[in-house]
Amino acid sequence: MKRIGKEESLSEAFGIRGGILSIVGAGGKTTSVFKIAREQEAMGKKVLVTTTTHMELPGKETVLSGDADDIIQKLKPGRTVTAGLRDGEKMKGLPKEVFQAASSFADVTIVEADGSKKMPVKARNETEPVIPEGTDQILIVAGMSALGRPIKDVCHRPERACKILEKSSEDFLNYEDIMKLIRMEYVIMLRKQYPDAELLILLNQCDTKERMDQAARIGICFDSQYSVILR
Repeated sequence: MKRIGKEESLSEAFGIRGGILSIVGAGGKTTSVFKIAREQEAMGKKVLVTTTTHMELPGKETVLSGDADDIIQKLKPGRTVTAGLRDGEKMKGLPKEVFQAASSFADVTIVEADGSKKMPVKARNETEPVIPEGTDQILIVAGMSALGRPIKDVCHRPERACKILEKSSEDFLNYEDIMKLIRMEYVIMLRKQYPDAELLILLNQCDTKERMDQAARIGICFDSQYSVILR
């Protein structure tokens, strides 16, 4: 388990080595996607960013044609290309064959593979997360800004979370609740369904000493098996 600052490298902290990285959970997925993309880009990598759910349109170097050749043409060393299909004001994922072709050309592919409605924590439904075939590493994100706040205000799919935690939607979340959501909703399922992928855990939004201390209590429960970063 390691504590890092906002400006320190997630790629270095987690040992992100290339291939396909899928990012799931809540509390900073999109920010983490593009931070890691910038870090990999700075190393001279050809970086592909995409999604299997929906994500905001990033603005530049975006390919929305759904054509693998268009994506590959833009993938250059030291450049990040974001690709998907336009869906209203957002972007949805690429067809499987396009994803496979484009990701095989990229040095590293970073996939936002879960939705959370901008909440810091979440419970998932039976279709989530959507992990692409061939994923090498899966990064689970959880936001510590949820600590000490009512479930209904900080959790995506609060009804399911309440059932798992045996609490009401008005109850406040503590570190044990977040630990249980990470374990029950992600670690157990991902270990079973994706046994060959390396699991990583980012306890994000540790903006105060109290949050950092509580995050350390969560992290110690996973640290013996997985790479855990407090940020």
